[in-house]
Amino acid sequence: SQTTTTLLSSKSFTVYHNSDGTKSITLEAGWRFSGTYSGQSISWIKCSSTVTLDNIPRSSSITSAGNVTLGNACSVKWTPNSSAFKFKVKFTLGNYDSGWTSFITPNSTSAYTYTGFTIPLTVANQLPKNTTGTMTVYLATYNSSGTQIGSNASKTFTVTVPTSIKPSISAFTATRVDNEVPSSWGIYVQGKSQCTLAITAAGSYGSTISSYQIKQGSTVLASASSVRTAILTTTGTITYTATVTDSRGRTATATVSISVSAYSAPKFTQVLSQRCLQNGTLNDDGTYIRAFAKFSFLNAITIPAIGI
Repeated sequence: SQTTTTLLSSKSFTVYHNSDGTKSITLEAGWRFSGTYSGQSISWIKCSSTVTLDNIPRSSSITSAGNVTLGNACSVKWTPNSSAFKFKVKFTLGNYDSGWTSFITPNSTSAYTYTGFTIPLTVANQLPKNTTGTMTVYLATYNSSGTQIGSNASKTFTVTVPTSIKPSISAFTATRVDNEVPSSWGIYVQGKSQCTLAITAAGSYGSTISSYQIKQGSTVLASASSVRTAILTTTGTITYTATVTDSRGRTATATVSISVSAYSAPKFTQVLSQRCLQNGTLNDDGTYIRAFAKFSFLNAITIPAIGI
């Protein structure tokens, strides 16, 4: 008949939340009792109540993030703890930050794979001296109302700079050095002309040119961006090769060809002097000299006529 509360017994036990951090439990208790109440015979006192526990936020962890070549989509996997949860991801490397994506809604508690983001080629700007780098992907978990749950999960993976990103040679030029050859001839002449070779090149997506090389066949003419050859001693077509190497260790090549005309100086092959008369008639007692000269020259190059 009293209105006070009496503790009949107590029990401590552990209750585990659901994977999404929520939990409701029903508590029931009963005590055997002998007696009457309001004229009724009572053998048991029973009670029950449903209790909702405090929510424990449970963000998802990234299971894996696949290695990828720049310009392709990255595969990021995680398992949602609730079908009502939604997610955002972002990617960072060096000074590059993709920013958070819009909401991703798997609508399931099964393992989920996200491939909705393509790693841009511009990430290569963060790797000026390397062909690979370590990128980090972050995962943020949100409940159905859009409130973030827990802290961001993260995972690293390797990105590779594609082989298409390499240095380029915009120009490899050969400029004639005439020396004694009249410039109006417009040709390279054996034994007279020289050639100035020059490379114009640039790196790609942050790389720089670290070395130059100019070769004629297997002979290295220079480890520089330009060179003047020695006097050209061979004839016909001469091909030069330029190679540049960038700070990633990748190379580019270009060629240029010139044509060298054969040349040798005119020369006398025979000279004959004889005594003669004034009219040119041979005469051992003549007081005049009749002279003949033979000479040769290459027909490939026009030279002034010679006469005596």
